[in-house]
Amino acid sequence: MERSTAVRDVSGRARAYGVEAVKVDGNDVEAVYGAAVAAVAALRRGEGPRLLECETYRMEPHCGIIPDERTPGERELWNPRDPVSLQAERLRAEGGITGSELEALEGTVRERVEAAVRFGERSPWPDPKVEPHTSWVQK
Repeated sequence: MERSTAVRDVSGRARAYGVEAVKVDGNDVEAVYGAAVAAVAALRRGEGPRLLECETYRMEPHCGIIPDERTPGERELWNPRDPVSLQAERLRAEGGITGSELEALEGTVRERVEAAVRFGERSPWPDPKVEPHTSWVQK
């Protein structure tokens, strides 16, 4: 982050442009959901743009061309804050899901992701001569 922008606080940067912004713990699924629901409601009321800054830890390197400069053991320190594991544990603790239901859900998600990857691999490359869809851009 420090190498890509001079301003670490993205939400503060958005506010400087008059955009309502909220910073939320990106490892807390329920906090992200609550912030997203509030932002969508404000958008639907016509209250202008919103930005959600959901800070989390990237478990894997950003891409293959940027060296991974993490210290040994750094990822292991973040494992206990993994958002998926935290939410699963919260649901189990509150009685919202059993261990076998969670395993079935994880299997379903895994199958859907694998199907999406297969779809992408089988799909043709986009035609570079076709303009990208830009109907959302204000003119």
